[in-house]
Amino acid sequence: MGAPFPPAAFAAVDPRPSALPSDAPAVFDALGTPVSLVDRTSFMAAIEAWLARRTPATRGRFICFRDVHGVVLAWKRRELAEAHGRALMVAPDGAPLAWLARRRGHRAVAKVCGPEMMLALCVAGGDRGWRHAFYGATPEVLADLVAGLRRHAPGLKIAAAIAPPFGPVSPERMERMIEDLADGRPDFVWVGLGSPKQELWMADHAHKIPGALSLGVGAAFDIHAGRVPRPPAWLRDLGLEWVGRILREPRRLLTRYGRTVPHFIFRVAVEELRSVVRPSTSGPQAAVRQPSFGRR
Repeated sequence: MGAPFPPAAFAAVDPRPSALPSDAPAVFDALGTPVSLVDRTSFMAAIEAWLARRTPATRGRFICFRDVHGVVLAWKRRELAEAHGRALMVAPDGAPLAWLARRRGHRAVAKVCGPEMMLALCVAGGDRGWRHAFYGATPEVLADLVAGLRRHAPGLKIAAAIAPPFGPVSPERMERMIEDLADGRPDFVWVGLGSPKQELWMADHAHKIPGALSLGVGAAFDIHAGRVPRPPAWLRDLGLEWVGRILREPRRLLTRYGRTVPHFIFRVAVEELRSVVRPSTSGPQAAVRQPSFGRR
């Protein structure tokens, strides 16, 4: 299922946009972002289904991991909202999004954390021949990242590891880096550029890497490289991982969360009020397939 394709198979890739697969997880609308109705198990199952269904001509797809900050940012920036709409999945990488889904009647939803899924897929791919490429960070971080992942997944197969230059990149340089990624024939391309840069990069370039899933995981690079510790498990289980992040980077994150969390709460409250005044369904709020962009 996960064996890489031979190089010759990539000679002709279908350039047309591919529709959302009928067996992709349903989504619910969170301020215009189509958040996938998944937990860890159904998330992994959807990925394996896509890998099994692909052909050598299948355009690459991408997956976003979203928290409240990313949802609010997409409400304000149309290009990011459009990127979310083109993703294969937008995983709820934040307890508030999972709580919101359950409040709206979607019970089988839980937080799907990018760093945890990165490690899980690296471990699961050891005996399946899955190949992993990494794009982002610095050469030193990438070396530590691979070493850190191999401590848990000794069978990890590396297709490519590219540290892009900081600052603007010429179209010619970008195309060369994309070709280097594609030449490695990866099954997964892990993108660590930070948000929203990584989501916009995947929307622009993931389709150029045939047969691969690109996943934007941001801080997972530093976490698995041993550069940044994660908050303790008990804090994460309570949905308070953001508290640990603030304690680690108060100057940067207090401003971020101080702006986005009140905005999210206010907008969700407005939506909830509207649903009470003008209820549209007697059961769980209907799942959607396309984002309804918020007013900007």
